[in-house]
Amino acid sequence: MPELRVNGFQKLAIAKNNIIKLQEENHQIRNDNAMIFMKAHQHLEESDTDLESARVQHEIELAVKLLEKDILEKQDTLIGLKEQLEEVKAINFEMYQKMQCSEEEAKKRDVNDGQDGKSTQMSACRKPYEERLSSEVWIWYSKCQAEDDHARKLQLKRQISSSDVES
Repeated sequence: MPELRVNGFQKLAIAKNNIIKLQEENHQIRNDNAMIFMKAHQHLEESDTDLESARVQHEIELAVKLLEKDILEKQDTLIGLKEQLEEVKAINFEMYQKMQCSEEEAKKRDVNDGQDGKSTQMSACRKPYEERLSSEVWIWYSKCQAEDDHARKLQLKRQISSSDVES
């Protein structure tokens, strides 16, 4: 029976050693799982950051395209306004020349007819040019107002979209 006791103690020692080994393996596996979880979490955060960066980049590209379009529209508007300004200058110059011509003719007539003829003829000669100038200025002013309204609408849209992005 002492042999059975020794044999039983040996079996108990072997079983204890096996339990200790299994506990160590379990501890090692838990540590490995924790490391795998941390690495997976880190990769997920990096992916989220990459997606956010891509979204921001897309928004920036879209904003740049809108700004480029707006700049081109403004350049076209400026070209149109410059052309109108040149037309107004030409009308003013033409009107000035006609007025001088009228004054010279009026002076010649004044010598013969007196002062009444001069003012009547100048008024008659000047009136069509003043009306044309007034019409051109009104068209130019209307276009400026329309461009200004368009610019305000674009600015408001940008403010709304930027507040939506921030939200």
